[in-house]
Amino acid sequence: MPNQRPLRFSLWLLPLLGLLLLAGCGDDDSGSTPEAGTLDKVWSYDRIKACADCHSPAGGGTGASNGPDLSTPAKFRNNLLGASIDSYPGWNTTQDCSTTSFPWITESTPNKSALLAAVSWKWAEGNTNCEGTYSFHQPNNAIDNVPGLLADLELWIENGANP
Repeated sequence: MPNQRPLRFSLWLLPLLGLLLLAGCGDDDSGSTPEAGTLDKVWSYDRIKACADCHSPAGGGTGASNGPDLSTPAKFRNNLLGASIDSYPGWNTTQDCSTTSFPWITESTPNKSALLAAVSWKWAEGNTNCEGTYSFHQPNNAIDNVPGLLADLELWIENGANP
């Protein structure tokens, strides 16, 4: 009889241990959705990553020569936050948003962030300094038709455009 008791205890313990192991696997963050209002969330969109197709040393798109490098999350943030056309005097730009009085990203202030007007009609409409730049981005790179992207970009800027 003494042998049966440990066996029963073990049989009861095995399913419990199995559940605990499975619960531990649920804490793995790989494949999880980044938190809204973060750079990770903004960078999770392919449309944002595609900025580097033109805006990077390798991209070489029209108007991107000597402009900000947007090829990584850190470069996207650091080369746009507080920066304007004056930050890149050799930038070969012909688009009118470069003459706006606002930096591309103004920390905590979406309505003073020229980037939004360059890539979203919601922000470009009525902003005569950026309608041309939006028109330039609109065929392939505007963000208006990417569900959630504009809201996430706005929230990230509102949250201080943190790294």
